Amino acid sequence: MIVFSVVALFLIFATVAFGAEWFVEGKPLGGVEIANTAKGGHAFKIIKNNGKIEIECKQLLFGDKSALTPPNRITAPSMALTSCTVIKPAGTPCEVESLPNKIKGQIETVPAEAVVEVGGVKITPQAGKTLATFNLVGAGCGGQAGKWTIKGSIESTVTKLAEETIEKPFSFTSTSGSELEIEGESEASEKAEFTGEDEIKLAAGQDWSYR
Repeated sequence: MIVFSVVALFLIFATVAFGAEWFVEGKPLGGVEIANTAKGGHAFKIIKNNGKIEIECKQLLFGDKSALTPPNRITAPSMALTSCTVIKPAGTPCEVESLPNKIKGQIETVPAEAVVEVGGVKITPQAGKTLATFNLVGAGCGGQAGKWTIKGSIESTVTKLAEETIEKPFSFTSTSGSELEIEGESEASEKAEFTGEDEIKLAAGQDWSYR
């Protein structure tokens, strides 16, 4: 199983109504930057079905210029899972390393976007199918050492999306619609599960909604 536990946020969600759009301080608006609440919540997890890999991370951070984009999108030039540790394989040393920047303890996404759909928000790469790549490095990684690729989409529900509030709670569950696969250099692609919850807000702390 591949597990990424993250204590922090990731994007946004809810039931979409025809003609709905983003509102900030009660006015239709886009291009407003998103910020991390970094409150911590229930850990995010990505679980790979074969149980061979488990990685835990403390935060998911949006990159600079992540923003609401009219009428129903959030664009994120980059996002990163940070403070990641390898739980499985259990040998030491074994570390996670981002690609392409090779930052230890981190996993970086490609440019991504979230689209509000009926029942939730779907987060996908802006181009292609690959959402993130990373290395497992160290003698303790054994046969799991090398490059790993995460492909597909992550989908979440949200509460209070239609209400003018500063923070929006979001929740990824096993039934919220995520469609992920993980593959290694020497392992075929397998389905994966993504779960977790936390909150997100705008960089300037305004009230906002989607309605």
